[in-house]
Amino acid sequence: MKFIHLSDLHIHSTRNTEETVYAFALVQGIIAKYKDSDDKPWIVITGDIVEDATEKQYVRAVEILFILKDKGFTLLIQPGNHDYGLKGNIYGEIGQARFQKYILAGLLKDTDAATDGLYMEDLYPRVIEHEEGIVFIELDSMQAIENKLAHFARGRISKKQLVILSDQIEIAKNNGKKIVVCMHHHPFYRGELAKPFMAMENAEELMSILKGKIDILCFGHKHISNVWSYDANRDMDGYSQKYRIPWIIASGKSTEKTRDGKLYFREIEINEDTINVSEVKIKLNTI
Repeated sequence: MKFIHLSDLHIHSTRNTEETVYAFALVQGIIAKYKDSDDKPWIVITGDIVEDATEKQYVRAVEILFILKDKGFTLLIQPGNHDYGLKGNIYGEIGQARFQKYILAGLLKDTDAATDGLYMEDLYPRVIEHEEGIVFIELDSMQAIENKLAHFARGRISKKQLVILSDQIEIAKNNGKKIVVCMHHHPFYRGELAKPFMAMENAEELMSILKGKIDILCFGHKHISNVWSYDANRDMDGYSQKYRIPWIIASGKSTEKTRDGKLYFREIEINEDTINVSEVKIKLNTI
């Protein structure tokens, strides 16, 4: 099977904002690329769907992303810090509830998300298995931090999620499944001067659970694209080898043009014995 990794769309409420224009262009480009495919790739979006978690931004995001769903694409979406509040620095339960209402219940038609009395703390991890035996485990890296003061853009995986994550990994491994874990925050230092303001607070605890047990780890957050893979001799900082994860993939900001004026994402193909990661660019003037 194949999946596309996107992140950090930062959709605004107005149609003419740059990120909103490029989000629509990205959607149209994906549809054009796979229009003749009978087996469309799944689409993983690792957070920051909107800019400030306003209701109007969520309405616009659903309007844009529904086009993909309507064309037969399966969407897997995890929340980021901007999905929970103003500029990704001031966030709480209002933004959290909007993500649940508009993205999970509205766009993805998650019946649990639409159930009275169930909240985001009850909905992640989300575990979704592809028919070819690939298990996707989605995490909410905003839980256990959304109501803290002065949290800036930091993240944290709740203790409850970590327990379920560990159990689900063991179940999948015992059944011979390949495992993909997806979340928003990067789980190790990426050279940022703003580390105290962007970090995942319990990253090492998370990575101790993932170490040597999963096949692919996907995230976003920093807006800098990168790949670490000991399988493909692309492990510049040694993170793939350190955590014994064959592929660690960081998406950049998917609604930002590359230097050559194109939009960009990665396509990941998972076969029985191999994983292939390729780069896809979309020319804006051909959309």
